[in-house]
Amino acid sequence: MFKGIYLLNFKMCGIKSVDKPIKFDFYKKTLSKNFNPNKYKIKAIYGENGAGKTAVILGVDLLKKLILNGRYLGDTSNQKYLGEVINKKQNEARLECEYIVRTDEVRGVYRYVVEIKRQNEVYEIVHEKLESRRSLYINDSYRTVFETRNGELLKLDGVNDEIYQIITNKTMNVLHMRTFATSSLLATDFDSAYVNSKAFDDVFSIIYLALRTSTYLDKEDLHTRYILNSQLDEMSSEAIDPVIIRKAINYVYRDETAENIDTVRIKMSDFEKYKEKIKRLERYIQMFKKDLKEIIIDKRVVADYFECRLNLDYGTYVIDVEFESTGIKKLIRMFECFNDASDGKIVFIDEIDSNINDVYLGKFVEYFMYYGKGQLCFTLHNPSVMNVLRYNKKSIDFLATNNKVISWTTSGNASPEKAYKNGMIENLPFNIEPSDFLGILGE
Repeated sequence: MFKGIYLLNFKMCGIKSVDKPIKFDFYKKTLSKNFNPNKYKIKAIYGENGAGKTAVILGVDLLKKLILNGRYLGDTSNQKYLGEVINKKQNEARLECEYIVRTDEVRGVYRYVVEIKRQNEVYEIVHEKLESRRSLYINDSYRTVFETRNGELLKLDGVNDEIYQIITNKTMNVLHMRTFATSSLLATDFDSAYVNSKAFDDVFSIIYLALRTSTYLDKEDLHTRYILNSQLDEMSSEAIDPVIIRKAINYVYRDETAENIDTVRIKMSDFEKYKEKIKRLERYIQMFKKDLKEIIIDKRVVADYFECRLNLDYGTYVIDVEFESTGIKKLIRMFECFNDASDGKIVFIDEIDSNINDVYLGKFVEYFMYYGKGQLCFTLHNPSVMNVLRYNKKSIDFLATNNKVISWTTSGNASPEKAYKNGMIENLPFNIEPSDFLGILGE
């Protein structure tokens, strides 16, 4: 059984403004049996507005959804969303990553790639491939676990001919809209012969990667309301009041935004664990809001779930979390992010410094550097965090508008913050002066 996972690198192309391949390395190039990621578990991505920082997080988010959601490409809302976020010039996207999975004391290295392209008016999977190698040494060659192209299974290693034929038949005509990782598991209903095969362990490593990865984006970057409203315009009817339709759609999709800290569904069997988590959240918020007395869980029964909302009790008044300040809601989200990362997950956060005090942000980052168990990658603009990050390995990357990634390397007492502010990072045009705005701003 899998005991842990570590993302070595992530490579992408074709999301938003990123029309050339960009790659982020989270570990040094050389791997060995003494692999130790403790100094390589955090990364900050800086860059000017429009450089593609959000596109990176969107790319990771898309990778996760393609792996875990077998119906993702079959949903018209998702197809409209892809039509907006996939690079307009290319109409295709490529997502690739390398990762290490640990099982007891054994480690395996994997490389996974999936490509989607607009064909027949919809986005389809045109290529998917998983490779593995048992040794950590970089010179060892990868072997292909499976590969698909244009909906056809080309190879599946580690199974006998009978299982291969069963999976080929059951995944036929679905691989253009569903990843093989998902399709092969669903197709066999976890047939024991397949579950006990070497191929199953390898393929399941992708599922494990997606399950252990979390992405956090501002709801504006998910464009949910825009997509739904555009669908509404297409299905407008004289017989039905469009306002009623819009309200119904917004209600059905209310959980689709990243800011969903308002209402959550918790299985009844998990409620005690959820209560413990909220108690920790309470102590956490009290660090910043000394007058907070208690966080109250307001719950109602929905089937075998509790639908829970949080209310913050300040003694003289109680406020629903919906009406809390933007800063407090951001701190609650940071609790979720750092809780996941500290628990061993791989967490990607977009604009981590928005609506949060930079003193708090620095302390959060320091906490994770010293005590976190997982990986944390985030985009931001605030350069003050560089002073904390500079002593870790591979912890600061700069993304330029020409899709070039520049990694900061320690050089004596040189400060990454000063280099960044003074326009000394290649391809980052921050070497401007106040006088440069003369004749542009004002009359």
